[in-house]
Amino acid sequence: MKKIFLLLLLSAMVCLPLSGVVAATDLATKMSGRILLQVEGKGQAWYVDPSTKTRAFLGRPADAYNIMKSFGLGVSNDDIKKIVTSSGLSGGNTAFARRFSGRILLQIQSHGEAWYVNPTNLKRYYLGRPADAFKVMRTLGLGMNNKNLAQIPVNKKFPESTEVNKNIFNIPIAGFSFNPTVATIKRGMTVVWTNKDSDYHTVTPEEGTSLPGFGSHTLSQGQTYSYTFTKSGTYDYACAFHVMMRGKIIVQ
Repeated sequence: MKKIFLLLLLSAMVCLPLSGVVAATDLATKMSGRILLQVEGKGQAWYVDPSTKTRAFLGRPADAYNIMKSFGLGVSNDDIKKIVTSSGLSGGNTAFARRFSGRILLQIQSHGEAWYVNPTNLKRYYLGRPADAFKVMRTLGLGMNNKNLAQIPVNKKFPESTEVNKNIFNIPIAGFSFNPTVATIKRGMTVVWTNKDSDYHTVTPEEGTSLPGFGSHTLSQGQTYSYTFTKSGTYDYACAFHVMMRGKIIVQ
């Protein structure tokens, strides 16, 4: 009888953690692609990446803009038209839009314009500037308490500490574009470029831009390059492989 009791007890001990994992996984899946607002904190905003089912901290408006674009998935102009805009009343391809529910889409045939496909209505919202990203974050965000939020794993690349590291400015290279194209930073800040494209890219100073040590090697997908700007001024750069890809750093 004691053996039976012990077996039942062990079974219960094994099953309890498993059920907790399933519940957490279910919540992450349910919230996939959503923007969550931490109502029991300071209103911190998080984006749940549909690919990894992890939450990325969005921080300030400029951070939110860059982070959301870093999750971008390239699409053609014809495909983006299949998803109705936020101001559109009807139309679009619902089945197609559902495939990209909660994703950030980049128009690779244009200038890398970014759009967020809202899972609740399957419409796309423009992320043209940091202010646009902030508006989307606040108007479409879903409030969640700390207990439920803790069930969704934190994305290791974008933990909450991103907000306090104000000396780092991230520029994703995605959709054959530096995002943002023009970045204004303070002297002493470090800019980090990350290649999100499958093609090779570089960060190469334009003629007339003279900074000691500025300029990257060839960046394959996932590789990064960083540079700390210590002098005020305007610095133009481009991709050596794609002449249409140009960027500008304004150091104040």
